[in-house]
Amino acid sequence: MNANPIFSPSDYASAQSLRVLMLGNNPIELGRLYDLLQASKEQEYQLEVSFNEHDALRKATNFKPDCIVLDDNLDKEQIQHFSEMLQQDQYLRHVPITLVKNSNRWSVVAKGIHEYVLKNMLSTKTLSRAVLNAVRYGKVFRKWLKS
Repeated sequence: MNANPIFSPSDYASAQSLRVLMLGNNPIELGRLYDLLQASKEQEYQLEVSFNEHDALRKATNFKPDCIVLDDNLDKEQIQHFSEMLQQDQYLRHVPITLVKNSNRWSVVAKGIHEYVLKNMLSTKTLSRAVLNAVRYGKVFRKWLKS
């Protein structure tokens, strides 16, 4: 029996760096997420940080992220509003979202969230895997849409 995990980051880690936009309202928490992704030895990241959904949408339009990481310290309405704004853009509507959660109380927050990771489980490895899972899901979803 194979004891290896279902996926390994090296299975789809890119030779190129992945562009990740992070959105939240707590500079300390976003700084921690930033540091965790920067510390990844499995994947290189280009990171942008935003503290409100309008700035994040502007940055996302220019930055063209491969994934968006949302901190659930934003209230549910802000997350839903941001997701709705993304859905109105031809490119951004297909960008996968990873939600960093305080608890496992609710599972569906907004359209477009492809991956969740709990804050009490955060490490460079778990956050990087969550982002890579979301990116992989996004690639599969885009291929499915084209077929």
